Amino acid sequence: MQECSFHPVSTGLGFVSISILHTFIAKFNTMKKNLILLLLIPCFISLSSCEKEKTKKAPDTKIFKVELFKASLESQLNSAMGYAFVINKDGQWVDSTSSGVGYQNASNGVTGPASVLFDINIASVTKTITAMAAIKLLEEKGLSVEGTIGNWLPGYWNASGPMSNITFRQLLTHTSGIRQSNTSWDSLQATISGQLEGAQSYSYSNANFALFRALLPKINDQAGFDALEANSPSFETWMSNKYIDIVQTQVFDPAGIFNASCNVSPGVTTMQAFNEIGTPLVAQNAGDWTELCGGGGFYLSTIEMARLMAYVAHSNFILTQSQKTLMDGSLFGWDPGDSFTTTRGQVYGKDGALFWDNDGDTQVSGGDSGLQTWVGKFPNGVELSLSVTSIPSNFRNLATIVKVAYELAWVDE
Repeated sequence: MQECSFHPVSTGLGFVSISILHTFIAKFNTMKKNLILLLLIPCFISLSSCEKEKTKKAPDTKIFKVELFKASLESQLNSAMGYAFVINKDGQWVDSTSSGVGYQNASNGVTGPASVLFDINIASVTKTITAMAAIKLLEEKGLSVEGTIGNWLPGYWNASGPMSNITFRQLLTHTSGIRQSNTSWDSLQATISGQLEGAQSYSYSNANFALFRALLPKINDQAGFDALEANSPSFETWMSNKYIDIVQTQVFDPAGIFNASCNVSPGVTTMQAFNEIGTPLVAQNAGDWTELCGGGGFYLSTIEMARLMAYVAHSNFILTQSQKTLMDGSLFGWDPGDSFTTTRGQVYGKDGALFWDNDGDTQVSGGDSGLQTWVGKFPNGVELSLSVTSIPSNFRNLATIVKVAYELAWVDE
């Protein structure tokens, strides 16, 4: 067994321990989050280090160059209307870039720049966050990921037998047999009261993770849940807000990210979605996802995504080592297509994407507005958080873009 210990991170102003850092953030949590994050870019977290068992192996003649990783990403994304990304190394910010258009003023059409400090709807990267909250809360309440979901669904949904017998693991790995991806309350209830829509093999569906919007509140407090279900006329709104509260407590608070929301925050600049093909430029707002959240919908800045990734990868404040092993080994909240193997080892990643059908052909095509996000952790202590504010004729394959950039960043010493 390897024993890990926490060490302070140098900020250039002495050393700041994680407890002091959290106290500092808490005292100023009413300030604009962009200002807080700007001050804290150089010191995400106190690093977790482990004594490695010494083994004999051939010397590694390659080194990772952050500047090459950055340059390749910039080159591959240069046709986007706008993008922003942050690179972490060993739990610290090491570089970032923002370029192009991030938003457009609705009243006068004037555009503003993309920025790592501006919020964006992170789309399906929300699933990674939902998975973290679920892993933590299930263990906290003594429940197994192999357990079935039936007892933790709202009673008035009248869950069918096959749906009741779906396991948490199956939801977290898209192997539940659910196929539809609408995440409204009516759709979720209709799905749960029906029959399996397909084989219980991998098939990506937003509904798998949106169901945690109902499951987590009941797991958290079954008695309180049951009492409100019987008496509250706005019970679904309560479930939506309670899900957000639970994720805030389980995931965001330990990383010093306060007041996360599934809606645009007043007074906070939010990046939009644009078209790359055709004119005029069409800006789209993702809007309020509060009652759709779980499989998508949280608003975070790119720097907040980077902060979250640093805490997950390099500390036990969000997930314990055993929980991280479970999440990674089972790909809970990571996508198979975004969790690829490189010459240096395994990458765990997740993408998100939204589009608006500007031309009315019901599919992603040239002229449509869209946005994409991506987060991932790499085997050499590197993490990447990426936001793109437009799409060409289809979604970019961000996993391929990132993999190419990562491989090219390794050069001879």
